[in-house]
Amino acid sequence: EGSCANLYEADLRGAYLRDADLYNADITGADLSWADLRDADMRSADLSGADLIGADLIGTVLIGANLRDVNLRDANLLGANLSQANLSRAKNIQTFQCGKSSRVCYAVRHKDCIMFQIGCFWGTLEETLKKIREDYGENSHYERLVSLYSEEDFWIENGHGELQ
Repeated sequence: EGSCANLYEADLRGAYLRDADLYNADITGADLSWADLRDADMRSADLSGADLIGADLIGTVLIGANLRDVNLRDANLLGANLSQANLSRAKNIQTFQCGKSSRVCYAVRHKDCIMFQIGCFWGTLEETLKKIREDYGENSHYERLVSLYSEEDFWIENGHGELQ
């Protein structure tokens, strides 16, 4: 099943790859900055070391993908499925679990803000805190975690360095 494409270290900056079948593809070290990857099938793809700065990953399926050492600054992950993805040492993204069902949540650092994906919700810090307060009230565990992940010191202390 799938392409098993070899795109090792390919220069795909700004490429239009919407709906692409990249299942099990080798995309190691590729430059996919600002690429349109909306709704692409990237299950089990090896993207280790790839540059995904500003990539549009809306609806992209990344189940089981290797995102080790990937840079996701400014990437749009709205509706992206990152289940079982390897995000170890990925840059500009943090995962955390929260809620009664231990939902996996994502914080993605952008140049001018931190964006959060919590379930199907995707928004800025302000939008996320507003939604959390509507659903869980003031000062919930969700709110405290999101606030922690919005602090620049947290990102520096966890090996992401200062935002360039």
